Amino acid sequence: MAPERIGVGIIGAGSWAGRHAAAYAKYPGLCRVVAFADIDGNRAQARAREAGALAGYASLGEMLARDDIHLVSVCTPPFEHAPNALAALSAGKHVLCEKPLATSLEECDAMLDMASKTGLILGGVLQNRMFPAVRRAKVLIESGAVGAVRLAAATGLWWRGPEYFAVPWRGIWAKEGGGTLLNHHSHLLDVLIFLAGDPGEVCSATAVAGRKMEVEDVASLTIRLRNGILASVMASSCAHHGETTRLELACEKAGFTIGLYGKPLEISCSRSGEGGMGVPDDAMAERFMKEAERLVPGGGMEGLDAVVGNMLEAVRGTGRLLVSGAEARRVIELVFASYKSAVEGGWVRLPIGKGDDFYSKRGILSRTRR
Repeated sequence: MAPERIGVGIIGAGSWAGRHAAAYAKYPGLCRVVAFADIDGNRAQARAREAGALAGYASLGEMLARDDIHLVSVCTPPFEHAPNALAALSAGKHVLCEKPLATSLEECDAMLDMASKTGLILGGVLQNRMFPAVRRAKVLIESGAVGAVRLAAATGLWWRGPEYFAVPWRGIWAKEGGGTLLNHHSHLLDVLIFLAGDPGEVCSATAVAGRKMEVEDVASLTIRLRNGILASVMASSCAHHGETTRLELACEKAGFTIGLYGKPLEISCSRSGEGGMGVPDDAMAERFMKEAERLVPGGGMEGLDAVVGNMLEAVRGTGRLLVSGAEARRVIELVFASYKSAVEGGWVRLPIGKGDDFYSKRGILSRTRR
C-alpha cells in the first residue's frame, strides 16, 4: 500500500530533472521530492536546494537506500535509462522513465520483466497524449463520430545548433541510441500510433544531412498500420522551420490537424460541390468540435504535469496508468524497425524478434556504426 504522501527521488539533475521536480510540486498533498542523484554530486545538491528536497547524492545507491522514497523519476541521458530504472525497481521503487524508454528493445524488456517480477509500476513519459487536442481527437475517433481513419501524415521539422550536439553523449549510437527519430520525435510517433493504430510494417530511409555525427538527423518513413492504414513521417533535427511538429489525420467524415505540445485541435470537414469538388463544411466541423469539447473539457493538468499526476494515482491505487512501460515500448519498436529498414532496405515487419540484430544494443551497434 502506498503511503499517504509519496516520497519521490529524481535520478539526474539536468533541465528535465528540474521539469519533473516542478511537475511533482503541483501535487503537494500527494507527494514530495525527497532527493536527487547525479554523477555530479554538487549539481544534485544544487537541484535539491532549488526544489526544497532533503538531499542530493553523487551515489545512486545511497539515494535508493532511503526508505522515504517510493517513486523514482529517471531523467538521465538515454543510455543510462535502463540501468537506472533496473536499479530503482530492484530497490523496491516505482519508476517513471523519461523518453526514450531505453536504447534497445532488449533493455525495454528487461525493465518490463523486472517491474513484473517485483510487482512495481513502470511508467513512460509520453506527455503529448495528455494534451486536450490529442485527447479530443482520440474520443472522436473511438466514438465513431468521424468514421475510420484513412490516412495519416506526421511532420517533425526541428533544428538544433552545434552547442546541442557538443554534449559528449549526443550524436553517437552507443550513447544516444539513435537520432532524430528516437530522441526528438518519439512523441510524434507515439501520438500517431495512439490515434491511428499499431504499426505492422515500415519502409524507411535515414541520413546524416546537417552535421558530422553517427546517428541520423533526417528520416522519412512510410508505415502500414495493422489496420491497413498508410502513414507517412518526415522528421529532422537540422531543418530551419521553427520547430514544426504536426500530425494530420484524414478520417471518413473529418480531417484533424494536431500541432502537439499544447496547441489546439483543428477540425475540417468537406461536402461535395459542383462536379464532386470538395467544399468546406464549417458547420459540421463546428459540431464535431463542440462534441469533442463536451467529451474532453478544458482545464486541469496537461502534458508532463498530467503524466506525473496519473503516475501518482497509479502508485496510490486510485487510477489506471495511462502511459505504461509497455506502451512506451511500442515507439521504441517502431524506431528500431525503421533503423533496420534504413540499413537493409525495403519493408520490415513488426514485431522485432529477440534473435534480430535490431533487438539488442550489441546487434544494433554491429549494423549501424561505420
